[in-house]
Amino acid sequence: MSKILNPAILIIAIFLVFLSIRSASPPSVNSGKVPDTCFSVARAFTHLTKISHVPHSVGTAEHAIVREYIASTCRLLGFTVAIQNTTSVMQEAKRIEAAEVYNIVAHKKGLHNSKALILMAHYDSQINTPGAGDDGAGVAAMLETARAIEKTGPLQNDLILLFTDGEESGLMGANAFVKESPLIKEIGLVINFEGRGNAGPSNMFEVNDQNGWVIREYAKSAAHPFANSLGYEIYKKLPNYTDYTLFKDAGITGLNNAFIDGFVNYHSPNDKPENLDMRSLQHHGDNMLSLTKHFGNISITNTKAADVSYFNLGNWLVHYPASWNLLLVILTDLAFIVVLVAGFTNKKIRAGVFIISVLLFPVVLAVIYFSAKFLLKMVLSWYPLYSHFDENNSYNCAWYFLAMSALSATIFSFIYHFAAKKINLHSLFAGILLVGVILLNGMQYAIPSASYLLMVPLLGLLVGRLFVMRKKQMDENRVMQMGIINLLSVLPAIWLLAPVVNATFIAFALGGTMPFVAIAAALCAAFLLPVVYPVLKNNRLLLPLSALLCFLGAMLGGHLTSGYSARQPLQSSVRYWMDADSSDGKWISEFVAKDKWSAGFFNDSNHHAVNPYKGMLVNDAPRLALLPSTAILVKDTLNNGNRELWIHFNEGRENVTFMDISIQEDSKVNNAFINGKGTGSIGNENPAGIRQITYAGVNSKGFDVLFQLKETKKLDIIVTDKSVGLPVIPGFNTAYPADIIPAQGNNSNTTQVRKHFSF
Repeated sequence: MSKILNPAILIIAIFLVFLSIRSASPPSVNSGKVPDTCFSVARAFTHLTKISHVPHSVGTAEHAIVREYIASTCRLLGFTVAIQNTTSVMQEAKRIEAAEVYNIVAHKKGLHNSKALILMAHYDSQINTPGAGDDGAGVAAMLETARAIEKTGPLQNDLILLFTDGEESGLMGANAFVKESPLIKEIGLVINFEGRGNAGPSNMFEVNDQNGWVIREYAKSAAHPFANSLGYEIYKKLPNYTDYTLFKDAGITGLNNAFIDGFVNYHSPNDKPENLDMRSLQHHGDNMLSLTKHFGNISITNTKAADVSYFNLGNWLVHYPASWNLLLVILTDLAFIVVLVAGFTNKKIRAGVFIISVLLFPVVLAVIYFSAKFLLKMVLSWYPLYSHFDENNSYNCAWYFLAMSALSATIFSFIYHFAAKKINLHSLFAGILLVGVILLNGMQYAIPSASYLLMVPLLGLLVGRLFVMRKKQMDENRVMQMGIINLLSVLPAIWLLAPVVNATFIAFALGGTMPFVAIAAALCAAFLLPVVYPVLKNNRLLLPLSALLCFLGAMLGGHLTSGYSARQPLQSSVRYWMDADSSDGKWISEFVAKDKWSAGFFNDSNHHAVNPYKGMLVNDAPRLALLPSTAILVKDTLNNGNRELWIHFNEGRENVTFMDISIQEDSKVNNAFINGKGTGSIGNENPAGIRQITYAGVNSKGFDVLFQLKETKKLDIIVTDKSVGLPVIPGFNTAYPADIIPAQGNNSNTTQVRKHFSF
């Protein structure tokens, strides 16, 4: 019977792994006629096609058209609409970022306002993308949510729809609102919606410190709650920011939501409405509407409470005080000690083999890590064009996730097949459990509210071990009982770990973190040892060979889907650069691997290893009659030992929307003020000095900069402007083929002109 039962139980466990990953999916789209009081994807999609029809970065004519569409739609829905037009300025170290922004602020009064609820998304895009996922979906969902709210009747609290501008230029619109809007004092809660791709569930990935109140309210009100405190803990440690970051820094409670699947389309011209997963829009909208109704009708004055740990089990968001985690971790440690003592007492665990087991598992993990690292290196050398995508995330990355997971399973099952011949399950698994307990305690120290991720699976496994060790060997009924107990004991590991491993892969793709994803997959496999062991022991090399075949099949799948088409186009980076002070013109690519189109601009000797072009392709290009931007001295005065220069900058040709001002080494600028705004006070010296100023949203009126220097110093600056699109030059094909599109970022597919000024 065991010959059939054990493989059957393992097959069930593997099926449950796939089911748990599948459960972390957005809801189905509501079909048929949707009531006026509910969120309709069809109605939201109509807005999306207007918002994300073409790229609409700051300063462009398309940007103004989108702004007017959003504003007029909000007015039709009964909102009072104001446009916050201002210059936003932020500084980090020696760099100042500034932008001309137009925030759309739509306000509707509540019946008995406690504090205002803000729904927020940004309406600008990067320069080459229509931005359907980032962040047209958030904007369209807000407009449809506002319509549904209007049909259900007024809320108790004020509702503010904040469509921020300049997010892609460095959170410029959010910065301006937080610093300058008088409404900031009235805000009780901010709910932000973002997109880092074009698919996947709407994940509530960030909250504020003291998040207990808002998580409890989210859990009971979100239509499809999807969140975990592991994501929040990891996000805190990453150098990533959204508009919500600035509200959070201001002490305002909030919920930050985004979908992150379809990462290959992030900031890509392929981020079009027709490519957006409608289920993701449904998830965005259902949650947005339910949260708005809830928070719009309760007091949002006192929104802080002690932190909680939280995670999904299906559509149920489990949450409990984070302060419990330390006690639960100690309980897990004690449970492990009880299992260990019980194992030694009844001689099911022996000291010698236990020590071998403890040492074996880290060795296996190390082998998996270096194997995955080598495989990643090989894949990127075999398919160099994957490097054209952020984190090497081409369209077929799922094949490589399957391959990496299968590689982990192959190595783990192969080594543990031979270990199972010599070591019994109790001793072998005790070594894995000890490593898991050590990792759990480390997690409790580093990311305490996320320790549930190992704690819950370990408790399930430890309880299962205690039940199994009580059973005496071994008639057929007991074989079945032990199989069922083993299967039940691994369920928490399956349901919690497998979706997290999959989500981690989606977030980081084929970047440098992939070997760690392989390690996480190996940990999942190790926690399944109670159901894997009988097959490893009794079925020869069936499991390692099956995993190996899966690995080879996944690699073949990756190879067969490694090409590109008009539907899944290759990203390519080419820009035209010209020095207006000399005869230099250049083609520049940030990608060393040439494709069939970019090869027309570069030859084999164009790889530069010298700054400022290190890691780029550079080739000479014809000099064109392009006018550079202008820098006109308006006033030059002395003030308390400082030289103050007012300089007016303006575009020299049409469609320049970005300008970069590089301050040369001999010119120490203590402070700079853009259109009268800075990050310090006039006359106060910045010891670090200012070395660079970037300005987004340049328009025909230009902008003014006040530079403060020591009175004996001259000002030497280099101004580089950017306009979208490559110039037409005889002998060069600057039109993109159907299967190639501009790469993400603010350099690809641009014309840039540089000029030196001295004052």
